[in-house]
Amino acid sequence: MNLQQLVEMDMGSAVDWLIENQYDFALVPKKPTEAMCEAFHQAQEEWDEGGVDSPDHQWNAMLKTYEKESKEGEV
Repeated sequence: MNLQQLVEMDMGSAVDWLIENQYDFALVPKKPTEAMCEAFHQAQEEWDEGGVDSPDHQWNAMLKTYEKESKEGEV
């Protein structure tokens, strides 16, 4: 699903889809923010040192950083 497909749905179906999938998707920018890139590099260093899974660790670090940025109104 992309935003264009969601916009093209009738409103009821779009809202139903959003409710059903609210914990499975996140809206993030196409180009990572500077903070997201920094989070990736930190997570990569942690992966290089061992003990964490890749690429999930890096991706999750970027998502958490963007969620924090958007809650704080930084993006």
